[in-house]
Amino acid sequence: VSGPPVLGTVRDAAVIGSVPMTGVQNLWSMHPMADGTVVVTGSLRSADGRRAGYGTAVVDPTTGTVRTTVAVPYAGKTGFAFGRSALAPDGRTLHLFLSTRPATGPEERLVVLDAATGEVRGERDLAAVVATASASPAGHELAGLVPLPDGGVTLVVDAIPDPTRAGRIPTLLTLDAQLDPVGEPVRVTSLAEQAQTH
Repeated sequence: VSGPPVLGTVRDAAVIGSVPMTGVQNLWSMHPMADGTVVVTGSLRSADGRRAGYGTAVVDPTTGTVRTTVAVPYAGKTGFAFGRSALAPDGRTLHLFLSTRPATGPEERLVVLDAATGEVRGERDLAAVVATASASPAGHELAGLVPLPDGGVTLVVDAIPDPTRAGRIPTLLTLDAQLDPVGEPVRVTSLAEQAQTH
């Protein structure tokens, strides 16, 4: 049986409730909010089941209400679509990174949203930034997104220096609050160490 992901509430090692996250197709990340709701990010579907795009869903685990916001509309068939999100220390600013490969070629996009309302506050094309660290798109090598105290964010990706050879290098790409790169990409290991991030 297929259906939307389900949000469960657990207390004392027992499931005490669950609600379907209607409109959410694939779940990437989940963030609890101060008001008791949960913000999830991922790929979204419209009410009639069509692919709507990528964005957020605010889920109330008590009432079961779900409010979705498409931040990046679906633009046709894609070879892949991977994303990660991070909630800033202010508890409201949400960074959503999306790596896709539509027919027009790979896209790497960072969107900043108000987690509660879904309002887009900023956006940046990061294809050139990712390309400074890796010869391949982030794609499934996207390991995570880490919020910074000053409003910036660090993208963690297993960079591929040479797509014709095996080998990944865990790499940090840091952006400030204005979504501008901070310095050069930082390689956490060398290629010889054969490391990967999980």
